[in-house]
Amino acid sequence: MTNAVLDDQGDTCFVTDSVCDQFEIEGPETVIELGTMHAVEDIRTKKISGLIVSSEDKSLDVPLPKAYSGENIPARRDQIPRVEMAINWSHMSPIANEIPEYRDDLGIGLLIGNDCVEPIKPRDVIPGKPQDPYAITTVFGWGFIGVTNPVDHRECQSDGTRMH
Repeated sequence: MTNAVLDDQGDTCFVTDSVCDQFEIEGPETVIELGTMHAVEDIRTKKISGLIVSSEDKSLDVPLPKAYSGENIPARRDQIPRVEMAINWSHMSPIANEIPEYRDDLGIGLLIGNDCVEPIKPRDVIPGKPQDPYAITTVFGWGFIGVTNPVDHRECQSDGTRMH
């Protein structure tokens, strides 16, 4: 089992090399062009076919289109939903009991891009106030978007930096 990042701005799925090793998944080597804010570069990777993502309770299976392997998924563990994140915000506290227990032993081993829309598509949204984080639910459960730590949230609001 692993955590997944749902990336509605990326058009490709990625899986970590460690998840491929854990499940003995192989694929042909290839080169892809990967574009980020910093650069566009060609990277060597493996094309992975036949991945199926299951919900934690095994009640749902979603086949992924092709995916590519990589050393890691650029994501932060502090963005994995936790019960205390929901409890900190009055508009999200009613769903706190629907958030799975955080597991420190699970890494972030999968990035699901918008070439697989079913797991990304919001089924419900809890918006909160204009500057509050919000919650979305997908077929795989709740996710939080925005700064969920109230202390960090206040710091974000007071920063005068502007980007154009």
